[in-house]
Amino acid sequence: MPTGDRDEFNLQEAFEYARSTIQTLIAINGGAAAAIIAFYGQALSAGKASGAAKGMLADALTAFTLGVVFATLTLILGYLTQRFWGANHPSDADTAIREGAANAFNVVAIACALLALAAFIAGCFSARNAFLL
Repeated sequence: MPTGDRDEFNLQEAFEYARSTIQTLIAINGGAAAAIIAFYGQALSAGKASGAAKGMLADALTAFTLGVVFATLTLILGYLTQRFWGANHPSDADTAIREGAANAFNVVAIACALLALAAFIAGCFSARNAFLL
C-alpha cells in the first residue's frame, strides 16, 4: 500500500474509532442513567431506599447525566475540529489560525471524552455504594 493510501486509511480508521467511542460513551452513560431512574423509582415506591441510598443514587444519576453531556460535547467539538481543518487551503492566509483552532477543539474534545468516561466510572461507584446500603 503506498504511503498516501496508508495515511488516508489510518485517518479513516481513526475517525471510525472516534465515532465508535463517542457512541459508546453516550450509550453507557445514557443506559446507566435510565437504569438508575428505573431502580430509584422502584425503590421509592416500595419504600426500600434509605436517605443515604437516595443521595448516592441521585449522585450516580448526576454523574451519568454529566457523562452524556460531556460525550455530546465531544461530538460537537469533533465536528468543529473537522470544520476548521476542512476549511484550510494552502493559499489561504488564515490557515495557521484555523489549524490552531482545530487543534484546540481537538484537545478539548479529547478532554471531554475522558471526562465522560470519568463520569461513568464515578457514577458506577456511587451506584455501587448505594446498592450496598
